[in-house]
Amino acid sequence: MKIAILSNATVEMLARMLGGEHAVWTAPGFGAWVEIALAPPADLMSFSPDIVAILLDERFSKDDARSRIDDAVALLAAAFPKTKVIVPDLKTLLSDLGDGAYDERMWKLAKMPWSMDALLEIKKLFTPMKKVLALDLDNTLWKGVVGEDGVDAIVPNESLQREALLLKERGVVLVALSKNNQEDVAPALRDARMCLHEDDFAAMRVNWDAKSLNLSDVARELNVGVDSFVFVDDNPGNRAEMRASLPEVAVTPFPPDLSLYFHSAALTDEDRMRTAHYKAESLRREEASRLSLDDYLRSLDIKNEACAEDESVQRLHKPLDGRRRASVRCRFSSRDFHTSFFRPVRRSRARRFYPCDDRW
Repeated sequence: MKIAILSNATVEMLARMLGGEHAVWTAPGFGAWVEIALAPPADLMSFSPDIVAILLDERFSKDDARSRIDDAVALLAAAFPKTKVIVPDLKTLLSDLGDGAYDERMWKLAKMPWSMDALLEIKKLFTPMKKVLALDLDNTLWKGVVGEDGVDAIVPNESLQREALLLKERGVVLVALSKNNQEDVAPALRDARMCLHEDDFAAMRVNWDAKSLNLSDVARELNVGVDSFVFVDDNPGNRAEMRASLPEVAVTPFPPDLSLYFHSAALTDEDRMRTAHYKAESLRREEASRLSLDDYLRSLDIKNEACAEDESVQRLHKPLDGRRRASVRCRFSSRDFHTSFFRPVRRSRARRFYPCDDRW
């Protein structure tokens, strides 16, 4: 991914943190974000960023009026019509860090106000690619505590539920993490007023364990890293516990601005069916746990057919997107396959692809 950063502070340290996995463009000089938005320089135009991030810290610059920001966003959107332009509310984004978000020494030395903890939170907006949205239930997906108030008394948070449902349609995996009783939660998710229902979630953890333990368990089940999760919870205590126990997780303030974490990309049909695939994988594991390997493989009723190149190639390369040194691991092999492994296949005129399916 190509990221351009405009700011009223110096961002070289953040650029270095992102540079290991992404191409990053930063403005020359200091505080020239307005001038660049008005007239993007030639090197920025040729860079052709996927995302332009305007990082403004109002604590150290009070003159960035909303109208100037809106004008800058409009001009950048016109100059880069295929590029996403984001302006994170840094005050809100870093609010859970309190005074720890800032380091006065860095401002005096380098005109960079943020602490290392704050830079790590800002970095999570861009890398790694976020795949999973983990949602609390009480006072998050709905207003009220279902175990105390009852289903009829809770009020759906329609805006958050609709946004989560749209993300699911774009391939984001939804997970529910709730300190609750399953018998209280199940009727709430069947309520006709809800936009989200139980079958929209690839995994659910409804118990009284720490949210970080449940998230780690779900990550193992889905076979994804915890750094691909975005965690939403109205309770500051739960957010603090998650941040302390799993610092790799992107923990949002509440209410969240999810558009900052999930960036649009070309989607395949596989992306749109991702939740169903994860549920099928869970059923496969359940079946594998009670059968021998031979019986398990026979039970899958695997079918495949040869076909010409289609989006199968996109599926092969999808795990590599956004990571320069990523690899694909075969499920039944310990061997890692780097991008270069697929290049001869793509060049071969005789290539054929064999998509597989099973009874799940």
